[in-house]
Amino acid sequence: MSHPLYTLPGFMNGNQRISVSESKEAKVTIELQPPATMSGRVVDEDGDPISGCFVTLRHIEFPARGLRIAGMNSSDETGHYRLWGVEPGQWFAAARCPRPALQPRPLSPGPPPPPSIAWLPQIYPSASDYAAAQPVNLTSGTEKSGVDFRMRSGRVYKAGGLLTSAGGDWKQRQDLMVHAQPVAAISGSPGHRLNRVKGTWELLNLLPGTYILTITSTDDKLEKLGLYQRLTVADQDVKADLTLRPPVDVTGRLTIEGDRELHYSSANFALIGEDTPYYPRQPQVKIHQSGTFAITNVPPGRWKVESFTGANAFIKRVLQNGQEVPDGILDVTAGAIGPVEIVFSTRMASIRGAATPSQPVLLASDKDQGQIRRSALADASGTFTFPDLSPGVYRISTNPPSRDGYMRPDAGQKVTVQEGERVTIKLP
Repeated sequence: MSHPLYTLPGFMNGNQRISVSESKEAKVTIELQPPATMSGRVVDEDGDPISGCFVTLRHIEFPARGLRIAGMNSSDETGHYRLWGVEPGQWFAAARCPRPALQPRPLSPGPPPPPSIAWLPQIYPSASDYAAAQPVNLTSGTEKSGVDFRMRSGRVYKAGGLLTSAGGDWKQRQDLMVHAQPVAAISGSPGHRLNRVKGTWELLNLLPGTYILTITSTDDKLEKLGLYQRLTVADQDVKADLTLRPPVDVTGRLTIEGDRELHYSSANFALIGEDTPYYPRQPQVKIHQSGTFAITNVPPGRWKVESFTGANAFIKRVLQNGQEVPDGILDVTAGAIGPVEIVFSTRMASIRGAATPSQPVLLASDKDQGQIRRSALADASGTFTFPDLSPGVYRISTNPPSRDGYMRPDAGQKVTVQEGERVTIKLP
């Protein structure tokens, strides 16, 4: 159910447990909670308004989870902005102004030079990172006004150099997609351009920090090309000559450990781009009956091997040329790599515990930033069980989750399980 005065579809969710008895009518009261509103101004160092600035929200509990945009989130010509339809709670508010700051220009003919000064992203009230930021408390049905940003300007830089290809001339290609992803949480995406006449690449408006540059081809009728490069900008422009490379094929074999039977065909896995925002297509995995596999058309980049076997098994380790790779990440930024071995284990862990009888119990994984992964219902004796768990750190709680399905960091009991371990806990 959705009400236009109280919620936005898919934006605020909640749940309520209802108990019914045979031949009895259950009377239920559902309280609708109106959303909150936040407003303010974005101004420069002199107090003059800046238009076109984007204000976004990130939840205080998990700032890395992703931004939340609601209502009108861009400042107008008077510098005012207004966010409406926001879930009540504590939020980090951040402002980013993509328009260039005023800067001196030499009196000479020709087009203006690339900007060398820009507005620095800011987290309320005047912080550059979340550790120094102050959360904004938004209350249901009220408007929090006066959340103002006084932006500061700072130097921006550029990066560039020659762009060559190990797979044919790229200068006539129109299907190359360039993406530069800042590692910092609130940095904006920089501008980019490819000069096909000079054979160069360039990134513009770079704030100090680290960026991941990817170039991928999208036309299936042409030879595939790609590039992955990590760039660090300090206090000067960056020059780097880069090379586009064709995709590679990765081959190897599967090893299965443990007492449970698991056929090779059920040991499903995939390569997921690590810290890489976008690839047109995911590499294709083919597993043979003998346990060998081939992964075709893997673009340059860092790829994490992820298991999709469900509750049957987990990936214990990944080896390349006989050496275990950290975090199961394969690095193919420079081209082909040696044979890969992926070791699955069927020795799953479990958590058994005691809670109030008939009480719902939730399980979240720390590696998923507290997202609820499983639920169980304590039986009449108060016993609950979470079977078939991969090794890792979990939190178990009987408290309701946040409205977007996450467990709060201070909620629940933290439990660490190893391969094949059976852990017993007692909840308060």
